[in-house]
Amino acid sequence: MWSETFPVCAGRRQSPINLEYFSIVNRKFPPFLFSQNFEEYLLFTLKNNGHTIVGELAPQTPSSIILELTGGGLPGIFQFTNFHLHWGGSPSEGSEHTINALHGAGEAHFVFTNPITKQIAVLAFFIVISADQQQSAWRSYVDNAVTLIHEGIQVPFITNLMQLMETENNFQDFWRYDGSLTTPPCTESVICE
Repeated sequence: MWSETFPVCAGRRQSPINLEYFSIVNRKFPPFLFSQNFEEYLLFTLKNNGHTIVGELAPQTPSSIILELTGGGLPGIFQFTNFHLHWGGSPSEGSEHTINALHGAGEAHFVFTNPITKQIAVLAFFIVISADQQQSAWRSYVDNAVTLIHEGIQVPFITNLMQLMETENNFQDFWRYDGSLTTPPCTESVICE
């Protein structure tokens, strides 16, 4: 129904998709490079935007704090825009993307924008429920997110982006495709990884 208000939502390169192990083309990319501020604890604002809980750098963040992503075959320098999480009613249906038609418990998106071309890149990670979830970097996010029950409400949130993006393969193995934002305005030409 989104396409009735946002025509792009009926486009040809819409996300999410089903990722299939046997339908991929293997390619090599240079490593992703993250600016050093990704390793620091920074102040963010968590806000209920009506679709999910979005984390953005707090407005009072000094201009010297730079969160840039390069490498990985990306065309240019991309600056951090926001992070957010998608989840469902059970651990078997929370992710937007699927792998061989199977959902993950949830899916974290880290959105970046090239300030020159305005192209968007999204690093997406499947959330896996584990016995050690009390120690998860996402625990504090969830504890704050559940308080934001009305659209527009926000709270301060301190976190380390690299801990949120913790991955076993250190960003070496990933899928890439040209897709879209998964909610309106459903902008296409998004690099999805």
